Amino acid sequence: MKSGLTALQENYVELMLDGVVRTNQAYADILGCDIRTIYKMKQNEKLSREIERRADISLKTSLSNAYGVLEDILFSGGSTNGEKLKALDLYLKTQGKLKEKQDVDTTITVKDADTAAAELDRLLGM
Repeated sequence: MKSGLTALQENYVELMLDGVVRTNQAYADILGCDIRTIYKMKQNEKLSREIERRADISLKTSLSNAYGVLEDILFSGGSTNGEKLKALDLYLKTQGKLKEKQDVDTTITVKDADTAAAELDRLLGM
């Protein structure tokens, strides 16, 4: 197999990614193995990385579909202006093109500068 996993491990990975929440005993029953095997597979780093890799691939596919829906909202004639604005805002934020505005107020007073200068003069003996 390309992934280097056994048939049991492959089946386990597929079950982990099918979106159904199961108990360890349910996994063991479906796969025809002992529940201790399920515990060991859950602790296996190689299996965890493979599950994560496949989940990322699935997410990327879903993300592509989500962008398609946003584009439909933006460019189809059936959407209201409010829907288009919200879709545009979301699309630009996901692309890193729109950031939340942040204001920073800094106040410097002349009194503070004059006090510091006087203290410096006093220390230098002027």
